[in-house]
Order: sequence, then structure tokens, then C-alpha cells
Amino acid sequence: MRSGTTLVLNDIVGNIRDASGFSGWLLHIVGFAGKEARIPKVMKAGVIKDTNALRAQLLQWSEIESLKRILASHGAPIEDNPRQTLRDLAESLGHGAQKRAA
Repeated sequence: MRSGTTLVLNDIVGNIRDASGFSGWLLHIVGFAGKEARIPKVMKAGVIKDTNALRAQLLQWSEIESLKRILASHGAPIEDNPRQTLRDLAESLGHGAQKRAA
């Protein structure tokens, strides 16, 4: 769009910051809720098959100069420095990320 690029990352990113009660606790434990956007633990453990590839993709997206926002299925849109958020998410996967069998 003329107003910039939006990435829709669905369940790969959790950005719930105002979770409370038992459900908030549970969302925090599985990684969808916290102080910053994150890749949920359940996604790392059960869905992401190649963390090196995801890390590389996040870093590639972080180079999109027109990036204005990231949308996630769980939580608020990320509009405050989305490029840095992608770099932080990539870093959370580590440099020696493992590849799982398909």
C-alpha cells in the first residue's frame, strides 16, 4: 500500500501485553503474552521445523524499508519499530538454531 508494508505473521508471533487472570498466566507460559513481541514456545516446539530458515526470513523482512506494521493473530499490531522487532525475534531464535525432522 502507499502507506507502507504490513506483514501478517499470524501465530508465529505473539504480542499480547495485557493478559491477566488464569488465561493470561497460561498465555504467558506458552509464550503468546509478555512484555514484548515474541515467538511463542509452542510454535518453536511444535510448528517451526527449521529455525535457521525462520531466522533468515525474519532478518530478510527486517530490511524492508517500507515496513510499517506487523499483524499477529494473538495481540496488538506492532507499529513501533517493526523492523527492530523482527531483528529481536530473529535473535531470540539464536545463532545456532537447530533443524528438526519434518
